[in-house]
Formats: sequence, C-alpha cells, structure tokens
Amino acid sequence: MVDLRHIVFDPVLDMLDQGGWVLVGIALASIVAWTLIFWEWLRLRERTSGGWTNIEQSIADLQSGESPGHPSLHPTTENFIGKLLRSPVIQQRLDRPSFEAQVMPLLESETVMFERAMRVIAALAASMPLLGLLGTVLGMIQTFGALTDHGVAEIDALAGGISQALITTQAGLVIAVPVLLTHGLIRSRIRQYLAISSVLLKRIETIIVVEPPVQRVFNSVRPHV
Repeated sequence: MVDLRHIVFDPVLDMLDQGGWVLVGIALASIVAWTLIFWEWLRLRERTSGGWTNIEQSIADLQSGESPGHPSLHPTTENFIGKLLRSPVIQQRLDRPSFEAQVMPLLESETVMFERAMRVIAALAASMPLLGLLGTVLGMIQTFGALTDHGVAEIDALAGGISQALITTQAGLVIAVPVLLTHGLIRSRIRQYLAISSVLLKRIETIIVVEPPVQRVFNSVRPHV
C-alpha cells in the first residue's frame, strides 16, 4: 500500500523546514488568496449563471406596462438587477433624485463588495515575491554568517542559507504568477458584469423615472448643439 506520508507530506515538510518561516508566510498568503479567489468566483457565478436574456425580457415587460415577473427571476437570484425587478420600488414612479437615492447605492455596494476582495487578492499576490526576496536576503545573511564562523570548508553550514535563499525566491514567484493571472481573469469578468448591470440599470431608470413638468418643458426647448 502506498504511504502518502512519505510521498506527499514529508517532501512538503522538508521544503518548509529549508525555507523557514518566510516560506510558511508565502504558503499562508497563497491559501488566503486562493480562498478569496474561489469565493469571488462563486459569488460572480451566482450572479451570472442565469444569463441576461430573462432579465432583459423582464425589463421589456416593464417598459410595455406589464409586471416584470419572469418565471426565471427566482427569489434566490443573487443578481441585484433581478432583485430590483422583484422589489416594490420597480412598481413606483420616482423622480430622478429619489431613484438615485434608493437604487444607485445597490450598484455602488455591489462594486465595493467585489473591489474590496480584488484589492486584497492583488495585495497578497504582490506580497509573495517580496516575501521570497526577504527569504533570499535572510538566506544570504545566514550563508555569510556561516562563512564567518566556519569558513568555506564547512559545506553543510553554507547549504542551509543557500537553500533558503533559492527555495523562497522560487516559491514566491511560482505561487504568485497563477494568483495574478487568475485575479486578472476574474477582475475582467467582474468589470463585464458591472458594466452590463449599469447599462440595464440605466434602462430601468428611463422607464420608471418621471421628470417634473418644468424639467420636461426645459428639455423640450433646450437647443441642441
């Protein structure tokens, strides 16, 4: 029977021992970063899994005067446009300040929620190579200290510092690159989601916002440049 301890755990423990506490810090930063990436991917998937066709159809129903109660707009849908279409606000006729006060914070909170996690992931990814560089510096300090104490004859005394210097640098770069690439991919998907949501929110605004009579007259006589 294959002993997983000797195949998997022992090499990892040896590497952590050679890299020291810096390598442990890189590993912890990687675990936190991938956990946040997975969590943000799940949240984005919940908001886009149903597609936009049914939401656009509900907006078209709202524009034609019908209730936007498309069967696909399930109450558990996390897309905030879907939540807005199910809310009582959508049946009201609001002026522009009231609409901005009640609805626009939804988009802003959605943006802040995603951006906060993306900033943390980017900071963790940027810190990994720096931690690797710190490990290199510490390893070289250890190496020079061994040279001072034992001279070049004691190879074993030099090997620990050189090993720490190389392993931490390699680990910092190898772990940070996939995190950065995945971060960029998810960030582009988030921007696409927020851009589409913003466009749909503008369509809803043109439908339910009622301008005061004075404003409508002003808009009708305003010269076009």
